[in-house]
Amino acid sequence: AAAQGGAATSAGEAETMEEQRESIAEAMGGALDVGRRYGAASSSTAGAREEEDPNVAAEEACVLAAWSRLQMELDCSAPCAGSGAPGAAVKSLLARFMLAGRAGLWAHSTGWARENGELHAIDCRRRLLGAAELPRGIVPDAGWSPANLLTLQLEELGLESFPQELCPLLTSLRVLDVSHNRLIEVPAALGKLRSLKTLRLTGNALAFLPPDISGLPSLTSLSIAGNRIRNALAEGCDCQHLLFFDASTQAPADSGVSAETRQRTRRPKGGAAPRSSALETLEVSFSGLAEGPHLEVGCGASLRYYLCMGNDLEKWPELSRCPSLTSLSLGQNLLRALPAKALQGLGELRWLSLEANRIPKLPATLGSLRLLRHLMLQGNRLEELPEELGACTQLRVLEVQHNRLKALPACISKLKVLQFFYAHGNALSDAAAVLAVLRAVPSLKLVGLGGNLLDISALGPPDMLLPGVRLGIGWNGGGPDGPPLPPPLRGGPLLTEILSCGEGLHLDPAFADGRKARVLAVCFMAQGAPTAQWVGQIQMCRASLLDVDALYICDPANAWYLQDPERRWRGIEHFSRILRTYTEGYGERVLLLGGSMGATACLLFAEFAGLALACSPQVELRIGQGRFLEPEVLDAFEAQIAASLRRCPGRVVLHVGRRHLFDAAAARKLRAQAPSVVHVAYHETEQHNTTKYLTQRGVLTSMVKMAVAHLHAATTLAAVLAPESEDVGWLEDLKHI
Repeated sequence: AAAQGGAATSAGEAETMEEQRESIAEAMGGALDVGRRYGAASSSTAGAREEEDPNVAAEEACVLAAWSRLQMELDCSAPCAGSGAPGAAVKSLLARFMLAGRAGLWAHSTGWARENGELHAIDCRRRLLGAAELPRGIVPDAGWSPANLLTLQLEELGLESFPQELCPLLTSLRVLDVSHNRLIEVPAALGKLRSLKTLRLTGNALAFLPPDISGLPSLTSLSIAGNRIRNALAEGCDCQHLLFFDASTQAPADSGVSAETRQRTRRPKGGAAPRSSALETLEVSFSGLAEGPHLEVGCGASLRYYLCMGNDLEKWPELSRCPSLTSLSLGQNLLRALPAKALQGLGELRWLSLEANRIPKLPATLGSLRLLRHLMLQGNRLEELPEELGACTQLRVLEVQHNRLKALPACISKLKVLQFFYAHGNALSDAAAVLAVLRAVPSLKLVGLGGNLLDISALGPPDMLLPGVRLGIGWNGGGPDGPPLPPPLRGGPLLTEILSCGEGLHLDPAFADGRKARVLAVCFMAQGAPTAQWVGQIQMCRASLLDVDALYICDPANAWYLQDPERRWRGIEHFSRILRTYTEGYGERVLLLGGSMGATACLLFAEFAGLALACSPQVELRIGQGRFLEPEVLDAFEAQIAASLRRCPGRVVLHVGRRHLFDAAAARKLRAQAPSVVHVAYHETEQHNTTKYLTQRGVLTSMVKMAVAHLHAATTLAAVLAPESEDVGWLEDLKHI
């Protein structure tokens, strides 16, 4: 309280405050207990229980302290010095948001800010668990007026409506955030908030917006992503002062129908972009558009980010009015060709994404992109790369995997700052020529060449082909009948070399005498970055006296585990045979671990798992990065996931970013598909790389240790207790722990 109000308290006040803290803490304890049980779903979702982590425990302590301050201000028993307690209207707002709930007390992050003694911001965002309703009929009192409020954040509160009568009172409001609620409509009275600059309606169930919103004179940022608006592009076309417009991911597309059907029955053909000469960001990905947004004269000069991936575009959009573009994303569409002048006039581009289309050839104007740093061309039909590519001298990342390349052009040797080069799953055959080109690039850090036709058997150990570079070159050797690869040297990181250069498979037993550990952890990873992931977590388990064998499996073709060593799309059968062999004897004591493409493998082979922790799996391949795959491959992929989840003897825990709309929608779909098996843990991030997020927060290792401990408990406790023991409750409690 002293830190909040800047004033010391007397001994009597401190004693009163301590009593209130204890009272709040007692109620909070009950809510957190309910939250743990609800959020964990069962003991088998041990990895989902973030509250067990010390970092989250500290966060809970902060929430408790905030609750103490909140309770004191609501009771007016210890107001902040020099500012006074909020008025009755704010008390009503916060009290009904924060204190009404099934557990008696919901845990939220709450705050308000003052300026010159006036309340100007209210922040009520859900942090742990629960839902609330926005109170109606709020009337300001003499102590405070909503007219002074500048920011109102009501994110993730389960709101089903926004009270219309509140809008006329918020005359000074500049920022309104009601993202990730359950709104099916917003009141037309929002169009009267003449001072509003930022409106965030992301992640609701809106089918339309009131027309008056597009006429707000001060509106510069509008986000309506993740709703059900059929023609989302039209909702912002009349906003003449927008800097930022996001209308992406509308009404999750049905992956069971063709792109042509979605285009004909569900979505408009296209539309005009917002008529704003100041527009800098236009985000309309995954909106079912058949044409790119049309930019009127004078409306593209300031545009820097044009993001239109995951739609049904067959023709290159008109971008000649966008000389300031730095990021252009047209991946995962239906583009069949690029006009000769497609990239002309886009000299400021740093990021160009054209992956998962049907492009057979690149125009010579690619060489005009002298500032380009990241070029994504994977999953197309390219048979060669143009020599003009060598003029892109600032290129750091080049992705050309899963095309039809038979050779690498000499111009790649001119890319002196290139660091990451991916060319998996092509038809490269001249190993000496390929390596000669790559050796001329001094800055290379990582190269992926798995799943090609390179015969390197006579060129020396694989780990010495490109010294100083992490090289993934598994599933080569001159084709199915070619000679085997020579063994890697024994001196460096052996596991990484085995995964990168061999069959992508390595068993690391816990015991040297051949005994099996109680648990087998199967660690999946893609070979795009041929490093042995999950090694640190397995070592920490063993350091904690949890015996666990580890089977490391990577996908040398970087193809969602759908290809086999002979470059056929029979990877499911290939990896199933491997898992069936190595999991024999472990029963249900098998833990599957994976992130992104590795998490996809956790779902494909869930039938072998007693528990699986899958971080942001890639499952919507039909409308995502796997759009280039043949329909029969996609059908087999989806059927395998469904069948494997049905046969899963344990649980699958998905860890996804709550604000990554695409991943969150896929997780909800999987949960609905197999509710008794799939559980979802949402995290407060917008990033796809949930594994990295959990690592940075310091909780990933704890999650893996808890998962291994759970599988231990499922077997060892049953063996310790006599079958006739009556203390079954104690056993169940230990399993929960």
